[in-house]
Amino acid sequence: MLDSVPPAKPARKKRAPKPTKAQLREQADDKALAEAKFSDKSRMTIAHAVSIYKARLYKQFWTTVNEEVRKRIDAADNEMRKQNAELRQENITVGQMLRQGAMFSADEYRTILACLHPDNSASSEKRARAFQLFKQKERRLVGQ
Repeated sequence: MLDSVPPAKPARKKRAPKPTKAQLREQADDKALAEAKFSDKSRMTIAHAVSIYKARLYKQFWTTVNEEVRKRIDAADNEMRKQNAELRQENITVGQMLRQGAMFSADEYRTILACLHPDNSASSEKRARAFQLFKQKERRLVGQ
C-alpha cells in the first residue's frame, strides 16, 4: 500500500525578478568606474573631494551634537532656575517671619484657622497638615 503513494514534487525555486534596463545601465556604469584607471592628478582630486566631503560631514555632525547638548543644558537650567526661584521665595518668607517674630506664615496660619473654625469642613489632608504645623511649634507655644 505504501508503494502506491506517488513521490512529492520538489518545490519550485522562485526566480529573482529581472533587472530593468535602467538598473543594468547603472550596474554597467558602476563597473566601468570601478575599473577605470585614473591618472595621479585625478586620484589627488578625488582624494581631495573625499576629504572635503568628510570635513563637511564632520562639521555637520558636531553642529547637530552641539545643538542637542545646548537644548538639554537649557532644559536643565530652566528646571534649576524654577527650583531656585521657589527656594528664594521660601527663604524670603522665613526671613520675614524671623524678623517679625512670627511663629507661622500667613498660609500656615490660615490652614490652622480653617481647621479650628466651628464650621470646619476641612479635608483630612488639610487637618493633618495643620496638626504637623502646630506640632512643629509646640516648644515655642508651650514655652519650653
